[in-house]
Amino acid sequence: MKKRLEKIIDFLENNKISFWSWLASFFGLITIRLLLEGLSSSFASGASFFYEAIQTFLFFCLTFFAFTIFLNYILKTELKNISNVMLFGFLLILLPPIIDYFFCGQNCVRTYEFAGTGDLLPLFLNFFGEGHTNGVTVGVKTEIILALFLIFLYVYIRTAKLFVSSVSTLASYFLFFLLATLPTYPATLFLGLENLHFDISRNDVIQLFQTTNDLFSLKNISPQDTVNLKISIIISFLLLGITSIYFLINQRQKILSFLLNARYPQLFIHWGLIVIGMGLALIYTGASFEKISFFTVLSFMLFEISVACAWLASVVPNDIFDKNT
Repeated sequence: MKKRLEKIIDFLENNKISFWSWLASFFGLITIRLLLEGLSSSFASGASFFYEAIQTFLFFCLTFFAFTIFLNYILKTELKNISNVMLFGFLLILLPPIIDYFFCGQNCVRTYEFAGTGDLLPLFLNFFGEGHTNGVTVGVKTEIILALFLIFLYVYIRTAKLFVSSVSTLASYFLFFLLATLPTYPATLFLGLENLHFDISRNDVIQLFQTTNDLFSLKNISPQDTVNLKISIIISFLLLGITSIYFLINQRQKILSFLLNARYPQLFIHWGLIVIGMGLALIYTGASFEKISFFTVLSFMLFEISVACAWLASVVPNDIFDKNT
């Protein structure tokens, strides 16, 4: 049995698939998952579907990167091999909407666990609590259980060490828990610094993430749409941080060369033009600075980072062309 599993893993790890085919398969799975969401939940409008789509793609990208880097650290094998295995394991993301549909029809709401700081330990020990139709639903719980089982098998077959496999599985559960309770941590940081105490309740987290009056100029959007928009901002920063740290550690020389050749005067000019444009917009629209909130500031920072990334992406092919000519 073990040899058969080893052959399967060898096949998955060494499967010669092009980068573009791999990318199409990865985003194809996420797209199918998003379409399946309509089985056990409904979208109020096209805008709601858009907000859900953005959050879904970002969340699964974060999940993939987090677990790929984690398994790479444990197994000390090539990132490409782990990515191939992870791609196969990502078939599990198709299960929750299907399971939830048979369990509760269209009454399931798959979202994050809005937990206060005092709720985290009970939720962790009780496998996300007793709720099955809201937050971490029965379908998501099934997905997590199967994923933990596959992670245990993968690590055990590659290391032949029961202790390492068990610890890796426990650490994976902790990582799943962090992802499921993601709103709690930025809420604790922001509200803790604002109120000078970090004893945050569940209602505090819900209020921060479901309140629409601090979300740009958007009006009449549902609490779930608000959650999707705000959590997308948080995930964007996490993705940027995780990928930057990983490549800085593993491709340090290339990343440093890339950053040193960023042409910072032009980059600061782009940033300055954005600030001037936004300042003029504030003046001529009569917008109030009182409406600037935690998520408004994060959005501005993310916008500036996006401009920087767009500029850097244009610098690289230009330098390659100059070098080749």
